[in-house]
Amino acid sequence: MMRRTNSGWCSHEEGSMAIDRLFPRVLVGVLALMLLLPAASYAQSAIAGVVKDTTGAVLPGVTVEASSPVLIEQTRSATTDSQGQYKILDLRPGTYSVTFSLPGFATVKRDGIELPANFTAPVNGELRVGAVEETVTVSGASPVVDVQQAVTQQVLPQQLLDAVPTGGRNIQSVGATLVGVTQSQPDVGGAQGMQQTYIAAHGSDPKDNYIMVDGIRLNGIEGDGAIQQYFNEGMFSEMSYQTGGISAESSGGGVRLNMIPKDGGNALKGDVFYSATGSSLQSNPLTPELVAQGLQAGNALDSVHDLNISAGGPITVNKVWFFASMRHWGVNQTLANSFYSATPFSPTDTAFTPDLSRQAVDNNLIKSFMARVTWQVSPRNKLSFYLDRIIKFRGHEQNSIAGVSNLWSEDTFSTRQPKQYYMTETKWTGVWTTRLLFEAGFGINNESYTTGELQPGLEDCVAAGSCNPIPKVNTTNGQEWGAPPTPFYVHTPVRGTAVTSLSYVTGSHAIKGGMEVSHGKSGLQRRWQNTNINFYERYRTVNGVTAPFQVTLFNTPTEEFDKLNADLGVYLQDT
Repeated sequence: MMRRTNSGWCSHEEGSMAIDRLFPRVLVGVLALMLLLPAASYAQSAIAGVVKDTTGAVLPGVTVEASSPVLIEQTRSATTDSQGQYKILDLRPGTYSVTFSLPGFATVKRDGIELPANFTAPVNGELRVGAVEETVTVSGASPVVDVQQAVTQQVLPQQLLDAVPTGGRNIQSVGATLVGVTQSQPDVGGAQGMQQTYIAAHGSDPKDNYIMVDGIRLNGIEGDGAIQQYFNEGMFSEMSYQTGGISAESSGGGVRLNMIPKDGGNALKGDVFYSATGSSLQSNPLTPELVAQGLQAGNALDSVHDLNISAGGPITVNKVWFFASMRHWGVNQTLANSFYSATPFSPTDTAFTPDLSRQAVDNNLIKSFMARVTWQVSPRNKLSFYLDRIIKFRGHEQNSIAGVSNLWSEDTFSTRQPKQYYMTETKWTGVWTTRLLFEAGFGINNESYTTGELQPGLEDCVAAGSCNPIPKVNTTNGQEWGAPPTPFYVHTPVRGTAVTSLSYVTGSHAIKGGMEVSHGKSGLQRRWQNTNINFYERYRTVNGVTAPFQVTLFNTPTEEFDKLNADLGVYLQDT
C-alpha cells in the first residue's frame, strides 16, 4: 500500500511473505548501525528563522547558537544558508537563549524563548554593523504560532498535567480534556483509571493511535495496538497530542501522542505529587426505583490515591544525567449487587445468600518504578536508556455470564495477582554536522499478565485438595456464586519497534528519510485453574425448587498465538 501526504510519501505493508523474509535482514541492519555508529538521543522541537541586516538584506554565514540548561551539551548551533535561513533541530522542551553572531556585526542575543514539545519556534534576527565584542540583548514574548508545520497539536506541560483534575492522571483521561479528542468511557474522578479506555479524534479507530515516548513508538500488540500500558506520568515533562496534519513518519491516522521524558540536569532536583479521595465525596446513586427493581447496591467510588515521587540530577556534570520516578497508585470501586456470602462455602449449594453489609470491592493497585540515564558520549553524540517496570494487582475482576446475572457472590470474581509489565528504550542522536542529523532507537513493550485466577481463599483450598469450587448461575433469579465462570488465561503480548532516520537541514529545507519496523507476538494459553473442574453449572427455579439443568463445558487446555511478522514503513519528506 502506498500512502501519500502533503509533505512526502510513505509505503506501508504488513505481514506478507516478502516482508517476513525481509524483516530479519532489516532488523540485523538496524542493530548493526546501533552497534557501529556513535550514540545520542531524541526530541522533536526546533528553532528556525531568518537573519537580516538593518537594510533588510539576508545574511548568509551567521552562526546561530541555542543554549539551555535542558540540553546536556548546553549549546546547539547552526549556520544561515544563502537565503539567510537557519534551523536547529532535535531540541528538548524548555527555555532557550538564541545568539546570532557574524564578524563585522554586533552580536544579538534573544533570551527567554519557551520551546514546547513538537514545535518549531520562529526566531528571527536583525544584525547591525558593529564590533564583535558588542552584544545586543533582545527581550520579547515567546513565539506561540508554528508557521513551519501544518500539524494540529496540543501540548500539555507538566504544570498543566499536575493541575488538571483528571483524577486518573493517565494518557486517556488527559487526552479527553483536549479539543476534538473523545474517550470511550468517561473517567469520573479517576474511577476508570485502572481499566482500559480508548481515545479517538475525528472518528478515528483507537488501533490507529500512535503512542510514543521520546519519539519511539511503544504501542502494545494486543487489540492491534489499541491496548496501552499504564505510564508513569511523573516521568514526563510534556505530552504532545497531534490530531491532524500528521507527517509521513506515522503509519496510522489516529491520535499521535509523544511523551517527552525528563532527563535530569546539572542540579539535583525532585518533586512529590499526592492526591486522594474517598466515598464521602460521592453522592449515593441508589434510588428507591432502582431498589424496587432489585438493585441492592450500586457501583461507587470507594477510594483513590496517587503518590508520585521523582528526582533527577547529574552523575557527571554536562556528561551523564539521571532521572528516576516511583508511583504508587490505587483505585477501588464498590461493585453493583456484589456481596460476600453470608454462609460458608459448600459445593452442594443451590443458592447464594448475600451478606448485604459486605459489598465486594474492585480493588486495584499499580506500582511503577522507572529510571532514565542520558550520556553525552561526545560533543556530537548522545545516548539514552530508560526502563519502566509496572506491577499491577487487581483483586476482583468481573467475569459475568452475559444476559443472566444480577447478583454476584464475591468468589465469582477472579483476581490478577501482581504481574510485571515493562517498557524499555535505547536510542541516540548523532548531530554530525550543523546540517546532518542521524537518529536511531529501539523500544520494547511487554504486557504479559494472567486473568481468571481464583480468589486467594479458594486457591488455597484447591491447592490443599479440600475443595472443588464449581461456578454456578441461576438463570431464573440471576444469582452467580461458587467460582469465576472463566478459565485461567496466560497472556504474553510482546512488541519491539526499531526506528532510524537521517535528516539534511538547511535554512529553507529539512529533508528527512527513515524507516520504522515492528515485530511481535501475542500468545494466549487457557486452562482451568481448578484442574478438576472445567465447566460451570446453570440452575433454574421452578415452583420454588432450584435444580441444575445445564452444564457448559470448556475445551481446556488450549494455546494460540498471533504473530506480527513485520510492520514496516519507509518514508521520505521535505518540510
